[in-house]
Amino acid sequence: MGLLLHAHFRLEMDDELLGHLETVVVNKFRRSESFLLTWLDGEGAARRSLWMSCKVPAYFQYQNGHPRSLDREWLLRLQIAADGSRGLFVTREDGTPARVRIQG
Repeated sequence: MGLLLHAHFRLEMDDELLGHLETVVVNKFRRSESFLLTWLDGEGAARRSLWMSCKVPAYFQYQNGHPRSLDREWLLRLQIAADGSRGLFVTREDGTPARVRIQG
């Protein structure tokens, strides 16, 4: 399981998902764009959101190393969502909601 750290939040998710999110976050921050990141909590069905500010450093930590390759279609869907007014709802490759766990 990989970690995305932003502000005082530690979000735990699988490395493959983290690799795709890292690409989207870096692209947004490179353009000085902030956005809303929303996910379903890994412990239940709670929906949580975090404002991803380009003024706050983000840190990505992989348990098994960065994914070998990125799925272009999945990446495009995530990028389009992040660019929209509702922000990025974290999904798996098949489009279903991904579970993300908040650590400590």
